[in-house]
Amino acid sequence: MKHWNAEYITHLSTNSFTKIVLDYLANDEKLKKLFAYQPDAENIIRAIAQKQKNPIDRNILVNGLNDQYKDVNICEAVTSNIQLLQNENTFTICTAHQPNIFTGPLYYIYKILHTIALCRYLKIIYPTYHFVPVYYMGAEDADIAEIGTFHFNKNTFQWHPAEAGAAGRIPTTSMHSILQEVLHYINADAPNGKKLFNLFTNAYGKNLSLSVATLYMVNELFGQYGLLIFQPDDKIFKSVFASIMRNELLQQQSNSKVDETNNYIQQYYTPQAHSRELNLFYTLAHSKERIEKIGDVYQIVNAKLQFTQEQIFKELADYPERFSPNVILRGVYQESVLPNIAFIGGGAELAYWLQLKDVFALHNTPYPILILRQSIALVASKAADLQKQLGLGNTDVFLPIDTLKKNWIQNQLQIKAFEKQWILHDALFDSYKTYTDLLPKQFLKSIAAHEAKSKKVQIRMQKKLIAAFKKKEELAMQQIDLLRENYFPNNTLQERYENFIPYYLQFGNDLFENILQHITPFGNQFLLLQMPNS
Repeated sequence: MKHWNAEYITHLSTNSFTKIVLDYLANDEKLKKLFAYQPDAENIIRAIAQKQKNPIDRNILVNGLNDQYKDVNICEAVTSNIQLLQNENTFTICTAHQPNIFTGPLYYIYKILHTIALCRYLKIIYPTYHFVPVYYMGAEDADIAEIGTFHFNKNTFQWHPAEAGAAGRIPTTSMHSILQEVLHYINADAPNGKKLFNLFTNAYGKNLSLSVATLYMVNELFGQYGLLIFQPDDKIFKSVFASIMRNELLQQQSNSKVDETNNYIQQYYTPQAHSRELNLFYTLAHSKERIEKIGDVYQIVNAKLQFTQEQIFKELADYPERFSPNVILRGVYQESVLPNIAFIGGGAELAYWLQLKDVFALHNTPYPILILRQSIALVASKAADLQKQLGLGNTDVFLPIDTLKKNWIQNQLQIKAFEKQWILHDALFDSYKTYTDLLPKQFLKSIAAHEAKSKKVQIRMQKKLIAAFKKKEELAMQQIDLLRENYFPNNTLQERYENFIPYYLQFGNDLFENILQHITPFGNQFLLLQMPNS
């Protein structure tokens, strides 16, 4: 395996993260009331102790997982981790994401690998405990525009199924044309290409539901690391959560808790998520709609369906799988069915989790440690060479493009924003001002007016000088654009835009192994991972 060079920078220096995320990483005082534990190794033990006071039903969890995996070929690492969940000393580290087709953007992969890496790290420092990585598949999400879009080989692929409702239940039949187009770019005769060709064909070419296809694909990619894939859209797990959903139907208290927290948050930030009076959905075969309580009646929005209180409680008891939490209660559901102690999420996820601590307390559910997922920029060797040639540092490339170019030109001119010229300019006019004490006051006003006019002349001269240098160094400007494209394809942070396919075709499992080696366990630094020539 060739050497991959890793360097780290702060999240702040990337200019790509919100203030609430940066303040959370800095352990800002005003956020401390919004979470339970600071993300570090010592607090893992505290989170374990808290979870032990609120045990989950491990038999239901294991039986449910075994049922979900019954038609999937699983390796020993997965089988072992499912069985370990029977052990009271076994805890999970969880990440969550929708079942994006073809895994969507790179950070889908990074979330999962970070979860695996943290479990490995914790097993080393706390060997008496077992830590199992879990991918919570948000298969009940209905945002097909997000789930069904990904970018590969400078193409944007979009899935437009005829069906609606929970995405995980939609069959992949209508994905066949996308599958064929993707396979067109994959060389099935190359080792890595053959694996992906077979992987995608088996996942999306057999008319499976999206959740089953995703389970198969993610298991094939990460089952070797013991990753468990948890599908929450399941009657056995919804039954565990039914008491909390009944409480939500009856009392609608979650909304007031979120509103109270949001009133505090909005003094400093913009809240990420907003609650509703009733935070549940009702799902049938081809629809997923909000539940509203109007008087004494529970109305299913956009459907000719309503229930009395007695009827909806019976519906919940008989068909818990028809009910699902929205963003306000999703985390409570996750923590109610898993022996979970830490949640790994992106910046937007952490932002809305910070709104929910009081909702967890309302439902007597332990609040996990929140960990910002590892952010990564994969740096091609040619890009690294070009960056060195241009004399740009790791943080320089994250500056706005106009600022980056301006700074580069000024550095090349060795004028550092014309500091020397401004010093001379100010000194000249200061020297004239020394005579004004002996003259009428209007002379001082006259000097000030000439100074202001002179400053405008200087600024025009500097702009013309920079423009002339830009023209002369047009090649360098093009190279900077090319370099920025590595970090910000389509003007978007790489991990939020590109797909893993081209990198896997080039490096195969070495891609995963090298990312695993260089992940920071608690996500407190941004990773620049330079790839070797293949």
